[in-house]
Parts: sequence; C-alpha cells; structure tokens
Amino acid sequence: MKHVMVVPVGEDNNALFVGLKEFQSEKVILVTTNERKGQAQQLKMDLDKVKIETEIQEGSSLEEMFHIVNQIKKDHPENEVVINLGAADKGLNSFALTAAFLNGVRAFEVMDEKCIALPLMKTHYSAALNDKKMNMLQLIAEHRVISLENLSKLTKMSLPLLSYHLNGTYNVEGLKELGLVETVFKKGKLEIELTSLGKLMVKN
Repeated sequence: MKHVMVVPVGEDNNALFVGLKEFQSEKVILVTTNERKGQAQQLKMDLDKVKIETEIQEGSSLEEMFHIVNQIKKDHPENEVVINLGAADKGLNSFALTAAFLNGVRAFEVMDEKCIALPLMKTHYSAALNDKKMNMLQLIAEHRVISLENLSKLTKMSLPLLSYHLNGTYNVEGLKELGLVETVFKKGKLEIELTSLGKLMVKN
C-alpha cells in the first residue's frame, strides 16, 4: 500500500527524504506556518523534480492540525496516512502528534537517518465514540453548558444511563475519562461542558 505523508515543516529538511525512503508515498502534504512558507515552497519544488505530488497547507494550531489530518484521512481512504514528525519544530511536532492520536494515524520520528515508529493507539478517539456519545457531545456543544437533567431529557436517556456514557465503567471509557467533557456544580446542579478536545471532535 502506498502512503500519503503529512510533513510538518521545520528545521530538518533531510528528515522528509529519510521518511520517503522508508514509506513509499504517492503524495506529500507539507504543513507549514506562515514563517516557513518559503521553505515549504522550496521543498515542493524539490519533490516536483522527483515527480512526487505535493501540496502545501498552512496550520499553526492544534485545531488546524487536527482538521488537516482528519480531512486528509477522509480524502485518501485507499491510502495509509502517516505523519513524519522528524522535520517539525517543537510546537508543530506536538500538535501533529496529538492529531495523529486523535485520528488514529501512524506517526514516526527521524533520528540518526532512521525512522522510529511511534506506538499507534489501539483505540483512537473517533473509534471510542459511538452514536450516542457523539449525539451527547453535539447537544452539549449546542448549549455550551447544560445540566445533567436537561441533557437527560434531550437524549431521552435515564440519568443512570447518561452517567454511564459520561463516566464510563472499568471496561468502557466515558466522555470524562476521554477528556472530552468536564463537569462542574453550579447552584447545586451538575452542569456539563465540552473541553477543547471535545470541541475538536464535534467539529470533526
């Protein structure tokens, strides 16, 4: 299977080509900040010479990186998407690694001219969210902050079942354990709101 390689652009251009030796790729997506656009354009010219289709996308935040990786995965269902972290500056590296985890995409580092694969989570966030959990997230997003009682009415779930999806069990992770929602007591009532990660998943 050929790969689509996502490469956050940083200081080490050589890491891109080391990664291409290991992962035969039919397309490379360079993710760059505004400051490194010129560098990305030069890399694209170099890849054009060896006839590798290349695209440049701008992303300088976790939210942008998440959506770039998510969309690439949707656009290339026949390919395995991999993320080459070897060239990335510290900020983009952490954003890309988080995006890989959230989207269930394989990522690797480049050290001493070698690719080092990072562990792929067996269950990524998207796979852990069934229809009921996604519906809950969307309803919470619509209301920003919602009480447990109101969420129960909107979802037509009993409070115990709602608690199960929020808190999980020993074997099943709930939305709180996944880091997608947080709960607070206001005026004696339990209220629920999305975390930053929860907002990303809803926008997915």
